[in-house]
Amino acid sequence: MADLILAGSDFVGQSLVACGVSPSRIAVIPYGIDIPACPARMPDYAGDRPLRLLFAGASDLRKGIHHLLRAVDRLGPRAVELRVAGGVGLKPEIVTRYAATARFLGQVPRQDMARHFDWADAFVLPSLVEGSATVTYEALARRLPVVATPNAGSIVTDDVEGRIVAPASAAALVEALSAYVDDPALLRRHAAGARAARERASFARYARDLTETLCARSPLR
Repeated sequence: MADLILAGSDFVGQSLVACGVSPSRIAVIPYGIDIPACPARMPDYAGDRPLRLLFAGASDLRKGIHHLLRAVDRLGPRAVELRVAGGVGLKPEIVTRYAATARFLGQVPRQDMARHFDWADAFVLPSLVEGSATVTYEALARRLPVVATPNAGSIVTDDVEGRIVAPASAAALVEALSAYVDDPALLRRHAAGARAARERASFARYARDLTETLCARSPLR
């Protein structure tokens, strides 16, 4: 019955079309967040230590954590280390199996997340199903390159602010993360892209886009 359906990402819009919704009724408007006044440091990774990766969210199958764990296991603890912030939805034996490369933090208070973003060199979210994960916006606001799937609904442009990789593929994650391990300059370039994307990640941009869309579609216009 709706005249207008607001989708938070291209992935959501495409999913609606696949369900039979007319594209003419859909407007894709990515979300936004309040940008911190003091962004985090630029990553200082130079290949002389393991690449620090951060995952934030429920560590369950929907978020693709199992593919990320397999990827970091293949890369090994000399190449990467992973922090997982959020509720643990995996069996204890799975957590134990990947203890050499992944540290599960459990639930982290929001005010404590800044130090984990500051610790990381890159943020990874290989979601299988998502609307538009605002944690990816938070990572960009902290100048972190983001490695995500199209299904995560991020605003990341591939090879600009990070990498967009195929969903449900540990191999694709290994390839993207190995590129950072082998070429720290690529990581710095993507971090610079993340810094430039801060305005696109902002709530102010979201409010502006939403207002313009509603005004354009208003029957009173």
